[in-house]
Amino acid sequence: MLHYKKYETYKEYLKDQTANIKKRGDSVRLKYERQYAEFCSRFSKYVEYLEPKSRILCLGARFGAEVSAFRSWGFNAIGIDIIGDEQDLVIKGDWNDIPFDKNSFNAVYINSIDHCSDIKLLFFEITRVLAMKGRLIIELQHGDYTDEQIEKRFIEEDSYESMLWNKDQDVINEFKEGFSVIKNWKEPSWRCYLLERENGKFL
Repeated sequence: MLHYKKYETYKEYLKDQTANIKKRGDSVRLKYERQYAEFCSRFSKYVEYLEPKSRILCLGARFGAEVSAFRSWGFNAIGIDIIGDEQDLVIKGDWNDIPFDKNSFNAVYINSIDHCSDIKLLFFEITRVLAMKGRLIIELQHGDYTDEQIEKRFIEEDSYESMLWNKDQDVINEFKEGFSVIKNWKEPSWRCYLLERENGKFL
């Protein structure tokens, strides 16, 4: 089951998420080089499943380490983030209203789905900008939580998540109408899911 942090308005959600990113921004920037190296290593497993020079959209890309990693593998990557403005790496954009045209990308990557406010809207936007037979890469850190643990997490002072789930499959199930899982595996800190876009009911 999916659980959402309660906000009175979408504007309140955006304000909270922006504040959290800015609060943690300096520490994230200090980890940039380490994160870049980790992304490069992890992404090596995706290369054989992506067409050479694929156009890749990274959602919630913060300061662009994942974008740089995809580019190091020869892909044409760009990121969006609600505080984005990292030169040519990350532009400002809301993933509930992705600022790109239909079928613009061969692949979409997301490792921050725990910041989602509405997974059905996110699904629609991903499906809109992703080409048919395009690949969706979802990386998850959270899962296997009880309802009580999730509710407690939402009110903790250092909480930054807006959506949590009991099991990984709760997230993946939200994409079953338009995608098929073609591969999944576990990394030390991540659980990785590679999906392919098929005909779905939304588009």
